[in-house]
Amino acid sequence: MRSTAARVARGNKARTLRIIGGTWRGRTWRFPEGDIRPTPDRVRETLFNWLAPSIVGARCLDLFAGSGALGLEAMSRGAGSVVFVENSSLTAREVHGELGVADDLDVGQVREHLPRQRHALLLGE
Repeated sequence: MRSTAARVARGNKARTLRIIGGTWRGRTWRFPEGDIRPTPDRVRETLFNWLAPSIVGARCLDLFAGSGALGLEAMSRGAGSVVFVENSSLTAREVHGELGVADDLDVGQVREHLPRQRHALLLGE
């Protein structure tokens, strides 16, 4: 059975994920093709419900960002900032391009290496 988190549209094969909570709830994001499997909706919902008291205003680091699902979910739920770390330069460029699409999104950075500053919450998918 295929996860509902990753949907493949017929025709252009655009891969999308859906934000499940917060201010961007229901918004969809494209992610690059390849061996990228976003964290499933149910897992993200459980994780972020559990972390809810720690998210608002937190500096988050999304390691192995891939689709960016965890970092985007954290941003939607009020994280102060999110740094997406992805070692694939192609995937990093695509995630960065998707972040630039949203007018109300100015807190995400995409990097290929770990930043030196401290972060309150580390996410890895």
